[in-house]
Amino acid sequence: MKTQTPSSLVLNSQMYSNYKIACTVKCLLGILPHGVITFISPLYTGCMSDVEITKLSNILDHLEENDRVMADKGFIIRKPLSDKKLL
Repeated sequence: MKTQTPSSLVLNSQMYSNYKIACTVKCLLGILPHGVITFISPLYTGCMSDVEITKLSNILDHLEENDRVMADKGFIIRKPLSDKKLL
């Protein structure tokens, strides 16, 4: 989500997303196939990677052996899933 540009230069650099070319915050959602939201992570600064957010949010702790994960093509989380033996 795009946000206002912070007046703090340090916070501005943490919130800036090169991909969105704006200051942003991110969160991770868990959604069932029929659209029910099952998980909402805290908000993280826009410069954090998807892998970092996946690890910090502890969403993988909520997955069970037969659960399936579907993610955007640029969302590279194979290694964290493998580490938790979910692949």
